[in-house]
Amino acid sequence: MLSPDGGTTNQSSTNAPFIVYTPNDASDVAYVTTYSWSGGGSGYLYKLGNVFNGSAVPTILWSVAIDAVPSTPVYDSISNKIFFTDSDGRIDSVTDTGASPPVVYGTVVAPGTTSEFPVIVDSTNQMIYAAFNSNGTNAIIVQTPTSMASSVSVPVGPANTKYAAPYGVDFNNAWYTGAGTPLMYVAGTGAGDIPTLYSVGFNGSGVMNAAVNAFTPLATGAADSSPLTEFFNSTLGRDFLFVGVTNNCIATLGGGTAGCVMSLDVTGGFPVVTPATTALPAPGGTTGIVVDNDSGLTQAASVYYATKTGVALVKATQAGLN
Repeated sequence: MLSPDGGTTNQSSTNAPFIVYTPNDASDVAYVTTYSWSGGGSGYLYKLGNVFNGSAVPTILWSVAIDAVPSTPVYDSISNKIFFTDSDGRIDSVTDTGASPPVVYGTVVAPGTTSEFPVIVDSTNQMIYAAFNSNGTNAIIVQTPTSMASSVSVPVGPANTKYAAPYGVDFNNAWYTGAGTPLMYVAGTGAGDIPTLYSVGFNGSGVMNAAVNAFTPLATGAADSSPLTEFFNSTLGRDFLFVGVTNNCIATLGGGTAGCVMSLDVTGGFPVVTPATTALPAPGGTTGIVVDNDSGLTQAASVYYATKTGVALVKATQAGLN
């Protein structure tokens, strides 16, 4: 039980733990955040030991107090830091050294009411990406090095407090492989709370551009989006983006006019979403979308998700959503 100061401070958490796996499980650790909205918001970051060590009792190796509500933590083994966003619109970090490591609070990049989502860590290039649904004017994506010495922000639509998106970012196959033109994709907002797909480029040093280079609406009216999932299917030679919307699907021929999930082909560049875009109905929209396999076997290259209305679990092919 995670109970700081003897249980005096009431803490809760819907955040996922971040687990660091080791070959024999004995050294596995987990990083966990808890939070309370009382008094303006606060939380704790814990490091837990013995998380998968047979009959050994899990232990709290250390805990540190956070002066805002934290997101799910993400650990980077290269920098030895745990990163998280917070309710004050910052990207924060803790270096895993000593029994009581300090919290390093980042610069406020999204003042006011904003969502708290886990960061995406690019360990290879030592870059952090974070999404915020409002900085007072725009929804933004922030890139900062793991040193947190500087940052770049790109607006991805007007500030949106009705919905929580953007939930994060993903990248095209060229970004992952280093061959071709790297692009970042994000489902942000458009006028009238319309979920909108944006792409953002990079300079020669891997620093994110401060303006988007393309965008296309994903719906014809107000809706929320799911997180984006990218996957390169080498068997088909196609780079896919998968995304769902909760209502007003623009891909009406396959997805209908309510919630849907779409399969977008970004192999040749940025897609244009039209009524004929490959889609399936998804009542209430979708959860996050999980990819299964790269194969030429029938029904082997698939995606999985759940619908938010009717709570149906769905399996569909990547290319045709069959």
